[in-house]
Amino acid sequence: MTAQTQTRFDFDLLKRSFESWDLEPLLGLYDEDCEQIEMDEVTPPAAPRTRRKDDLRQIFENGCKAGVKISVENPVVGDDRLACTFTCSFDDGRRIVANSILDLRDGRIIRQFDVQARDV
Repeated sequence: MTAQTQTRFDFDLLKRSFESWDLEPLLGLYDEDCEQIEMDEVTPPAAPRTRRKDDLRQIFENGCKAGVKISVENPVVGDDRLACTFTCSFDDGRRIVANSILDLRDGRIIRQFDVQARDV
């Protein structure tokens, strides 16, 4: 009989990494094969936007360079799933709010499902 060990997801690290744009720890929370699925007014449920880890790296780098402020709130953390709200605030006053469900395995994000709304 072998004992299985499960690595617990570090929500506090996710929050700190997003809010300070500490990219390497942030990207380390995402599995190499992760996918992010996003729905909004441009990408409806019938045709959601799907991204992989390399895409997320580029988005995070661009957000950091542009000075986007991110807050991570309303967490509900389980062993294999996390739900939270991401709010991105831009210098010009625009905001994007995403309610997200993240599927977790071995302490890493394997799938992130975002439903978001943005200021026009």
